[in-house]
Amino acid sequence: MAQSAAPDISVAQTELKAGALRLPSIFMQSLTMISPGIAALFYTPVVVAQAGLAAPLAYPIAFIIVLLTAVVLAELAKAVPSAGGYYTYVARGIHPRAGFLVSWLNIIYAPLVLGAVTVFAGQVVSNALGWPDWFPLAFMVVTVTGVAAIQFVGVQISGKTLVALGGIEFIVVLALGLWGLANPGPGGLNLKSFDPGNATSTSGLFLAAVFAIQAFTGWEGSAPMAEETENPRRNIPRALIGSVILFGIFIVVMQWGVIVGWGTDNFKALGAASTLPGITLAQKFWGGFWGILLVMLVSSTIAVSIACANVSTRMWYRMGADGAFPKWFAKINPTHRTPVNAILAQLVLALATGFGLTWFAWVTTPVAAGSAMTATSAYQNQYYIDGTLIGFVVLLIYSMGNLAAFMLYRRERRNEFSIVRHVVFPVLSTLGMLTVFLFAIGWIGGDPLTIGGGTFPAAPLNYAVYFIGIWLVIGVVLILALKATGHEDWIAKAAEGAAERPATADEIKEMAGEW
Repeated sequence: MAQSAAPDISVAQTELKAGALRLPSIFMQSLTMISPGIAALFYTPVVVAQAGLAAPLAYPIAFIIVLLTAVVLAELAKAVPSAGGYYTYVARGIHPRAGFLVSWLNIIYAPLVLGAVTVFAGQVVSNALGWPDWFPLAFMVVTVTGVAAIQFVGVQISGKTLVALGGIEFIVVLALGLWGLANPGPGGLNLKSFDPGNATSTSGLFLAAVFAIQAFTGWEGSAPMAEETENPRRNIPRALIGSVILFGIFIVVMQWGVIVGWGTDNFKALGAASTLPGITLAQKFWGGFWGILLVMLVSSTIAVSIACANVSTRMWYRMGADGAFPKWFAKINPTHRTPVNAILAQLVLALATGFGLTWFAWVTTPVAAGSAMTATSAYQNQYYIDGTLIGFVVLLIYSMGNLAAFMLYRRERRNEFSIVRHVVFPVLSTLGMLTVFLFAIGWIGGDPLTIGGGTFPAAPLNYAVYFIGIWLVIGVVLILALKATGHEDWIAKAAEGAAERPATADEIKEMAGEW
């Protein structure tokens, strides 16, 4: 009777908990993986340092590119729902080996975020409250361990946590941006930030756009949750595109509000501030209630950590089930139906990243003669190193997804093939990302591969670009090794999406009780 009452409800055939997530949960999976609070507040100093007064202009550039990419990914999610996300999409559209390479690059993306973002969040808290230098690392250990526990208990708990924390985060940070527009600093309310002529340089603006694209990253976080989502072919595309549009509006208003609230006539001091500009403005605008922003940053850190961990563990589970990764990753807890070994691997990697990136930033960040490296600089730079890694690597992942969409629809779904969605949008998106990359490293509009002046990321950020190249080469070597040793049984499974079936009466009853 329940099935006949809701005949349009379908779920994936999977060992995970099918239909556990509804549209609110997966929408917040994408939105909180973007992490509006962290994106709006953590990146303000580095974007201003690269683009100057025109820093907010970097976000519309990123928005156009990402929205085009989101439409393309929505087409892939509609055609091939899978926990593998880009791994499955690229494997199906291009070739399984290309899908493996995307998943290899993706290790730099979602899995590494947890360690870096939790250390930086701990540094923001300790700096604001005057707590000791060891607190950021302790905060990282406690947070990533707690996230692993939440993941283990069940995906529905993760979904509800994301909705609660994400909603609070969005409202508080947007209020701060609007407050800045209503209470402008020196220079008053103006549109100077949207004049390209106010950028430090063209290369600086586009390097800022790389960080802006990184700020958007996470919008695709709902795609790997397809096997646990109600009506995945319908709801995943809605979550993908909707989260990009909502965040795009939010981030432009927020960044404009922070710079106007600080004062466009005094914006240079914003990039050099020792405390995050958003916190300084909250203290100015809200007095003793500024602490709500600090609480929000902590909740935002927890939310983005859950969302990123969901993505990486589901991708590793799918690759383990296919055989591209060791079968160990495919183990499912029989009670909670969660990928328990993938969760454990994510926990270990997050801890290693948090400690490892902090050490790397400490030993590679240049310091002025007669000065000493500080813990604050190390904590900040480890996060910006990770941000540079992500900003550049997603350009490769998104571009491969764009090509996969064209090939998949051209080859398998000719009756649905659209010149606009499957040719024009992928081409424009890829060209936009290529342009941003070439401007950012100075191959257009600057001296190629020179340090400084915004033409190439300065140390220690430049090491991130070199690391991506090395990581890519290692991935190609692994693919060749698998081929040479005959370990390619996984190829036949890599391109398979999850089939759909009607939801059972018990599943429909559980869905109805979730919200």
